[in-house]
Amino acid sequence: MLIATAALGAAPADDGSGRLGTVELGAAQGTGTDDPIFASATTSAPCPDGYGSDALLRVGPPGGPYTNLARPLIDGGYDRRPVSAQPNRSFAVAIGGTAPSDGEWWVVVECFSELHGQHPQRFATSITVTGDQWRLTPGGGSAAGATATPAAAAPPTPAPASEPAADPGDTTPDGVESTAPGDVADDPALSRTARSGPASAGVSWWWLAVLIAAGAVIAVVVRVTRTSR
Repeated sequence: MLIATAALGAAPADDGSGRLGTVELGAAQGTGTDDPIFASATTSAPCPDGYGSDALLRVGPPGGPYTNLARPLIDGGYDRRPVSAQPNRSFAVAIGGTAPSDGEWWVVVECFSELHGQHPQRFATSITVTGDQWRLTPGGGSAAGATATPAAAAPPTPAPASEPAADPGDTTPDGVESTAPGDVADDPALSRTARSGPASAGVSWWWLAVLIAAGAVIAVVVRVTRTSR
């Protein structure tokens, strides 16, 4: 198969000046033993016209050689849409079971044509290895979520100034002076039946006089009745 033959041959030199674009990685950092190295990889554009029959997702030092990070992509149509692949191995396994050495490495996608073979250029994103860790090289490409800037927190909305709560018992219309509890309004009819106020004392004395007179009448009637007997 064409893609297998190309994979066995020496990778053409690539100094980075002829990249087709970049590869967006599924993570911005990881380790040499993470399996898979990251969840996904997608090119920034489709393969060049006529070079969409097959594609490879690979990793290696700048200029190669590159080794596979995923199974060969053979569905075709990669010159009509960006190439997407899901790695199925770790960084260490991809390069032969050894830990990657410190320095710059490239994650690349190579495009193939049934008639013309491998395209001379690649999609490439740079990563940097330090110890057992790798991370996206600044300016070397992109990773999902790596360049997202957290949204600034919106300033709290000041609460509207609260108005003094209305007294539930205050039903006095605006502009009318209300009377305090126990006060008597100026209506004489109300004053005569109120528990306090200018007319309350007179009302009390009047009822006392009536009771005294009634008692006197009753006493006279009793006395007259006894005398008649």
